Amino acid sequence: GVCLNPDGTFIVTDQEGHWNPKNRINWVNGEGPHEFFGNMFGYHDVTDSSDSAMRPPLCWITNAFDRSPAELLWVPKAAEGQGWGPLSGSLLNLSYGYGKIFIVHHEKVAGQMQGGMCELPLPTFPTGLIRGRFHPGDGQLYACGMFSWAGSATQPGGFYRIRYTGQPVHVPVGLNARSGQLTVTFS
Repeated sequence: GVCLNPDGTFIVTDQEGHWNPKNRINWVNGEGPHEFFGNMFGYHDVTDSSDSAMRPPLCWITNAFDRSPAELLWVPKAAEGQGWGPLSGSLLNLSYGYGKIFIVHHEKVAGQMQGGMCELPLPTFPTGLIRGRFHPGDGQLYACGMFSWAGSATQPGGFYRIRYTGQPVHVPVGLNARSGQLTVTFS
């Protein structure tokens, strides 16, 4: 999946495979002329395949969390009591592998984006989730999903509305890492 950010940077997921030991989320900021994210089979002139030669990801995703991340998208910022309430302005990751939705916490430290993921407390969807969009009128998330191969949610397809009901949402909404310390902010 690819997500265009409001500041012109973008975020992409990359799958575990020949060049990646696990799935990852990359925040591409274009600060350097040759940002390299580890795909040795891609179009580039990089010959060093060591970890130090590539830009670290925003986060690594283990198979326990998701075996195939899909699209990332921003929850629109909304007025109090509208849209997605306490998750307004958050970054979400849709899961093709397990049919789940994750909130992606992130921060910039020494020029590098870093963060982690937390599963939203929703029932697992019967398909993998591929694409999602927030409706400009009702502020709710509409997502579509499918099953093709290598997923755990195996219904052939689906279309879903995921809405915030106004009830309390007890999830982490912020993550801040410092030397010897981790601060987690909850809704």
